[in-house]
Amino acid sequence: MDNDAASTHLHPYPWHAEQWQRLCNLRHSETLPHAYLLKGAQGGGKFRFACAFAGYMLCPTPQGDAACGQCKSCQLYRSGNHPDIKVLQPEEKSKVVKVDQVRQVIDFASKTAQQGGYRIIIINPAEAMNSNAANALLKSLEEPGENTLILLVTARQNSMLATINSRCQQLAFPLPDRTETLDWLSGLSKAGREDLELILTLADGQPLTALQYANDQILKERARLIEEIGSITKGQNSPVDIAQRWKDQNTTELLGWVSGWLVDIAKIQQAGSSAVLNNPDLAAMAGYIAGKSTPQALFALQRWVNEQRALSQGSANLNKQLMLEDLLVRWLHLTLG
Repeated sequence: MDNDAASTHLHPYPWHAEQWQRLCNLRHSETLPHAYLLKGAQGGGKFRFACAFAGYMLCPTPQGDAACGQCKSCQLYRSGNHPDIKVLQPEEKSKVVKVDQVRQVIDFASKTAQQGGYRIIIINPAEAMNSNAANALLKSLEEPGENTLILLVTARQNSMLATINSRCQQLAFPLPDRTETLDWLSGLSKAGREDLELILTLADGQPLTALQYANDQILKERARLIEEIGSITKGQNSPVDIAQRWKDQNTTELLGWVSGWLVDIAKIQQAGSSAVLNNPDLAAMAGYIAGKSTPQALFALQRWVNEQRALSQGSANLNKQLMLEDLLVRWLHLTLG
């Protein structure tokens, strides 16, 4: 969700003012490092920050701490045709950044900037580089060309080579305060505050993910999923039937929701009716399953779901149909003892 249409934005999101000012101050003092790792949860806007800062660095006539938006450089940037910036992302239908892509960027970094200023390289997500690609980048991180800035964007820093991490300055991007996020969402969405509260919870507090959910009317889709998984518990549908209906769902997102449902079931087992649920619309089904299952069974399924989610986020090619069938069979067994 960080990959919004950010590459032509000249301003970061409002909750990144502190990080923005920090880098601007370094630029003013001419002490800006050549490589930064922008790290933080997915869906917080790190990629837009990187692109906006690139636009600022490329602008020869900035206004205060922002690109002017009017000069030739800014016009080229906004059109997506600026010759002194390279944005490296996985190619279409690929989950990885390949070594050939990195080699092209290395060649770019070795040349003089066409507009006479900085050359900017953005890699997003940085953890998508395979080992060959990451190793190829090391030389540029160790010996960057003059006036070169490399910005690596990651939501999974632990998945990156330690040698990449050690050669970059770190800039953390925590998610914004919940109230600030809800106020921001309210200004952009027609959904009511109560719905936005639930949507933000479903999005794990991620502003951009929550906005996308609101725009996609995700609560209606989620209600259908809850009804269908409930039909398995009631014996109205088989896991195979529901898995077939779910085959077009985003795997990582779906498994995240199921993980959240399992947490609420565990809360009910521990605290009973006084439990505060993250998914209040799931209360009836969660209460039923809490009374039928054991803490050990919930923990085992939670661990399995988290493992499958991690695999779905990586480069592994999962058999989605079989994984969903397995998930739903395991869900059914929660109530069968």
